Amino acid sequence: NRLSFDLASAKSFGKNTLVGHARLGASFGSEMPYYDQFPLGGFLELSGYANEQFRGNQLAFGSLIYYRQLATLTPPLGRGIYLGGSLEVGSIRDTLEFLTEPNTRFGSSIFLGADTWLGPAYLGMGVGGEGDSTAYFLLGRP
Repeated sequence: NRLSFDLASAKSFGKNTLVGHARLGASFGSEMPYYDQFPLGGFLELSGYANEQFRGNQLAFGSLIYYRQLATLTPPLGRGIYLGGSLEVGSIRDTLEFLTEPNTRFGSSIFLGADTWLGPAYLGMGVGGEGDSTAYFLLGRP
């Protein structure tokens, strides 16, 4: 048995946009197999770490993302180019003791994004709370 909850909300102010994101997951004390555990890590989900670097039976995650439109693209190329950054916090555990040391990790990123005819494209760098860093190039939704 497992339950997951994912909530995201965005608010734009002219060329500026702020996005809040929260994600919770619980297995209610059950030990889940690896493929069913909640993953965490990667671009905009503890950006300084590798994709799905952390897995566990309980998950708590939150992020705040800001981006600003720098330029408008002309059709058919796309719609815009954006500069942004994020602050992220997450905890993966096997028990319900969330946001306790040493299981809480922090991440942040700075990125350049474009809304293209192929889909969203990102070029960015993430830094983890323990000094880890990762560079990203993504084409498609993160």
